[in-house]
Amino acid sequence: GEFFGYLTQGIYQNASQVSSLPGYSGAAPGSFIYKDVNGDGKITPDDRTWMGNPNPDFTYGVNLNASYKRFDFTMVLYGSHGNKDFNYVKYWTDFYSTFQGGKSLDMYNKAAIVSNGVVTNPGATLPAASFSQAFGSSTVSSYYVESGAFLKCRVASLGYTFDPSVLKRVGI
Repeated sequence: GEFFGYLTQGIYQNASQVSSLPGYSGAAPGSFIYKDVNGDGKITPDDRTWMGNPNPDFTYGVNLNASYKRFDFTMVLYGSHGNKDFNYVKYWTDFYSTFQGGKSLDMYNKAAIVSNGVVTNPGATLPAASFSQAFGSSTVSSYYVESGAFLKCRVASLGYTFDPSVLKRVGI
């Protein structure tokens, strides 16, 4: 009942980082850094781990009612806490190598830009855009796992109670 894959830890910034951190075949500046879970110094299928549970720790609800003179107000709130969601839409929209159609603005604004083997935008949260992602975008990783917690308003109602004698005079 949990998501299973690699844990991302950022983006390789330069060649010295690629050679000093545990790596994988095809790792380069601008690629995802994956956590070496088993500590063997390289990224292999043995480094996959549990990344989150889609089931909430708890759900909750609140019913609110209030009235003042002839006005009344009702609101029903519902929420979920502690669950994770796997955002598979990112697979299609955040990487060149998966789908040649429409792309997200995140891919254009948050992807690493590599020049002469160095990432020129150190705050990048996505690997460098490429048509061939080595062990990157198609790999199940924590990049896709997001918080699924929410609070939503199911009902919101504002009412007014008219004086029956006024309604009778109007013909209602």
